[in-house]
Amino acid sequence: MGTTKPPPYLASRGAPEVIDFDGPVPIYRPLAAIIRGCIDFGAIPPARPIPSKKSLMQGFGIGTHTVDRAVDLLCEEGLIETLLGKACT
Repeated sequence: MGTTKPPPYLASRGAPEVIDFDGPVPIYRPLAAIIRGCIDFGAIPPARPIPSKKSLMQGFGIGTHTVDRAVDLLCEEGLIETLLGKACT
C-alpha cells in the first residue's frame, strides 16, 4: 500500500511526515503521532475539536477502526477527551 502524507490541515512540525502502510508499526500509532504533533505545536488549539473521523478516514485513506484506535490512544494519554455526541477535544 505504500505511504501517505498527512492532509494539509494536519501538517505540523514535529509530527511524522508520512504514514507507512507497509511498515511494522500499526497505522493508528503514526496517525496518533500526527494529531499529537498538531496539538503540541498549536495547529489544533486547546479545547478545539480534532478533525472529524470522516475527514481523517478520507484524508489518509484509512478505516474507522484505525481512527478509533488513534483517538483511544490519545484519550488514554490524557491529551484529548471524547464527549458523547460531540467532537473530540
